[in-house]
Amino acid sequence: MTMANRLSTIKHLSGNPRQFLISAGMIVALIGGTALIAGWITGSASAQNASKEASAAARILPVEASIVRIEDSYERTRHFPGLIAARRSVDLGFQINGMIAAFSADEGDSVAKGDVLASIDTDRLQADRAQLVAALAENRASVKLARQTRNRQRDLNAKGHASDQTLDEAESELERATAAIAATQARIDRLDVDLADAALVAPFSGTITRRLLDEGAVVTAGAPVMRLIETTALEAKIGLPPRIAADLTIGSRLDFDWRDTRRQGVLRTILPSVGRSSRTLTAVIDLPSNIAAQDGELIELVLKDNVQESGFWLPNDALTEGLRGLWSVYTLQPEPDSDGLYRKSRAEVEILYAEADRSFVAGTLNDGDHVVWHGAHRLTAGQTVKADPSATQPEG
Repeated sequence: MTMANRLSTIKHLSGNPRQFLISAGMIVALIGGTALIAGWITGSASAQNASKEASAAARILPVEASIVRIEDSYERTRHFPGLIAARRSVDLGFQINGMIAAFSADEGDSVAKGDVLASIDTDRLQADRAQLVAALAENRASVKLARQTRNRQRDLNAKGHASDQTLDEAESELERATAAIAATQARIDRLDVDLADAALVAPFSGTITRRLLDEGAVVTAGAPVMRLIETTALEAKIGLPPRIAADLTIGSRLDFDWRDTRRQGVLRTILPSVGRSSRTLTAVIDLPSNIAAQDGELIELVLKDNVQESGFWLPNDALTEGLRGLWSVYTLQPEPDSDGLYRKSRAEVEILYAEADRSFVAGTLNDGDHVVWHGAHRLTAGQTVKADPSATQPEG
């Protein structure tokens, strides 16, 4: 109903007061309802607009960013594996034939230089020595008789009662008896050496790592019986490329990693022969005396050098895999007429050197660029983000 029609109706009813009041009330209610509906529609539209704005704001991801600074060089750390070895190790054996009578040391035992480790049965040697001692006594008696005979023949010859031939024979017999004493004594000395060799003695302090035979076994001279390694002096042998080895100085202190700890050793020598298969030179490093390492354990030599090449340090979280072996990072540019909003774009980089949690890169980055520091995999190129870039630079 139009406003003119409403006024015409009011005029028509003005002659009847009761009808006029009823009609006027209906018109007022109708006008109020229309205003209420218009207000509700307006409020609903405002709420929808506010909801859309809140939804758009929610889609703007917060990111952590930092300003990158170019570096003229970077320090490179390289690891070269090797093995810990005892400076001295030996397979011990007896120097004579015989039957093993006893062991006084076993696998895992620590021994000192000069300790008796095992022994051979010496009954036969002792019997042979006793026989030779008796023979020596007989030889000495023969010498005594030969000397007396020679003296008598000398006196008789001087008086003309014995010929020169008889005297010469007496002199010769004395010499033979004297030589027999020397021969018998030499055989006794040889037996004494064999008796000493019947004991297996530790040539240096160390640990028994292996026992190959048991009591009662008959061994020949030189056959391995036990293995002894020196545990008080350890060394590490590490293969190095000749170019790297050439930069090292004999006697210098070098870092190495062992059992997740960083220690230092002294470079004793570099062997002057390149391995046929590895094509490396062997560096020998003396390890500290207080290291409780075992023969055959792994070790890593840690060498650092400075590489003159420009680039940027970035955390690995800032990198996403790109094309053709390259990697990507996201840089931020401020959105015009916005408060803390940034538009991000992609920059391609190449990893020059990588560590466990960061990498040194070169590419289309510029000094002073804002780079997304973490969570780059969640973003897409051109996306608007909210960031608070700081001027911090990762430790180089």
